[in-house]
Amino acid sequence: MSDQDIFNAYIHDYPNEIKTLPCEYNFQLGALTKSEELCDETPLALHFNSQNKTVRKNYVLYNEIRKEIDGIDGSDLRRRRNVQRRSVPPSEAKVRRRDICTAYIPNQQFRILPNSLGRMKKTAKLCLVTQFSKDRMHNFMNNANNWKLPISAAIYGTDLELMEIANAVKLSNRQDIALHMVFKDSKEDDAIYPINYLRNVAMNYSNCEYILMADVDFMIYGDVVSLQDQVRELKDSQVLIIPAFETANENITDVSQFPQTKDQVSKSILDGKVDYQKNYEPYFVIKQADCPLYDQRFGGFGWNKVVHVLKLQMLSMEFIVSPTSFMIHQNHNVSDSLALWRNDIHYQKCLHKLKKIFIVETARKLGMEI
Repeated sequence: MSDQDIFNAYIHDYPNEIKTLPCEYNFQLGALTKSEELCDETPLALHFNSQNKTVRKNYVLYNEIRKEIDGIDGSDLRRRRNVQRRSVPPSEAKVRRRDICTAYIPNQQFRILPNSLGRMKKTAKLCLVTQFSKDRMHNFMNNANNWKLPISAAIYGTDLELMEIANAVKLSNRQDIALHMVFKDSKEDDAIYPINYLRNVAMNYSNCEYILMADVDFMIYGDVVSLQDQVRELKDSQVLIIPAFETANENITDVSQFPQTKDQVSKSILDGKVDYQKNYEPYFVIKQADCPLYDQRFGGFGWNKVVHVLKLQMLSMEFIVSPTSFMIHQNHNVSDSLALWRNDIHYQKCLHKLKKIFIVETARKLGMEI
């Protein structure tokens, strides 16, 4: 409201610096305008920002223009600017060429729009905190249909991809899902998926006392009331681990075929239908105020969760396991990040190097000897 008064104030103080444009460059639309009466020229600039302003006799024409503009991907319009902004000085480029690992660190400068859809006005006791892009939208919708408590999710993509995600989530008619848009503006952003950056966004903008940090492709099962009781009983510096499983049959994509209760999971394990991997990086519930930020230098696939859990251990957090809740992985195609990890030996070496750097840095900050 009144956001343009700064211009009015400037015009008032410096009237000689204002040039009046012909009326066709300021053709107003809307129910109260008199542009069609006062301006006989063909409109060259239409003034509207919503469908409500295309109500005049040329509604069909102007509304088609509005929809065409609505469909423009702003990411494409910004690419040229980003190329110029991110150009590397020659001296810095030489240093970067010597350090091949720089190419595997994701971008950490994004435009973000917190609470672009939904907002938790009151602090919730327990929330699911996650992140995803368009290719995992169906996984998120499966989770939203199953998890009935509030959700804080960072979504990543181009303007059009984020709008598509937001429109799909709107159809759920849930008021307790908060989406935080993180805009992918350039082709450089396609290189390494900034998973830890997104986790931090989802966590920082969640209005929740306790957060369940989980990836979007894991379905959460178990008695929610019992889980809430366990969360209430958590003591300071305690983390509640939610056991994670995956199906032995990778062809199962229908989540309705997953075991829904602890008894069913136990039977599935005995029947050889579910594999449990003890080296899974655990997903957990933690008090938001106690949860350190994820290291944003880690992206894509490899060590991004491991180093965060390692930091919790170095902070002397106590790990306890929920006796009632569990998670099952939703099968999906191999991600680009995983394919890069499997096929690029330099990527693997660089992440191992970064992991060692992380351990040394964290130990030094905590005054620990390695």
